[in-house]
Amino acid sequence: MKKNKNNKAQKLEKTDLVEGINNLIEEKAEKVDKSKEALKKGKKKEEATAPAAEEKKKKKSKKDKLISKTQEKVEANLVEEVVTKREVKYIYPADCEDTLSRKKFRQQVRNKIHQLELAMLRIENQDSKEYKKAKKEYLEYKNQFVKESVAI
Repeated sequence: MKKNKNNKAQKLEKTDLVEGINNLIEEKAEKVDKSKEALKKGKKKEEATAPAAEEKKKKKSKKDKLISKTQEKVEANLVEEVVTKREVKYIYPADCEDTLSRKKFRQQVRNKIHQLELAMLRIENQDSKEYKKAKKEYLEYKNQFVKESVAI
C-alpha cells in the first residue's frame, strides 16, 4: 500500500516538475516576444525623429540590438541548461525512457561490471587463459553499455 502511494506521489512530483519547467519555458518565450515587440515600437519612434539625431541613435540601437539578442538567448537558455546539461555515460536500451528505469539500468550495469572486474582481478596469473578470457568478457560488457573514455 505504501509503495503505491509513494509511486503515485513520485509520478505527481514528476508531472509537476515537467509542467513547471514547461511553464517557465513558456514564460521566457513570452518575455522574449514582448521585448521583440518593444524593440519594433522603439524603431518606429526612432524613424520619426530628426535625421541628425537618427545617426546617433542608430549607433546606440546597434548596441541595444546586440545586448537584447544576447539577453534573449540567455533567458531562453537558462531553462534548457538545467534540463539538458548532463553528460550521458551509459548506452541505454530503447525501453529506458523514464528516470527510474534509467537508474535501475545503471545500477545493474555497474553491479555486473564490478562483478566481472572482481573475477578478473582475483586471478593472480595475468598471463593465463582464464585471466585473458575474464578480461575480454569485462571489456566487452563495459564497451557494450558504457561510453568510451568515461569513468563510472
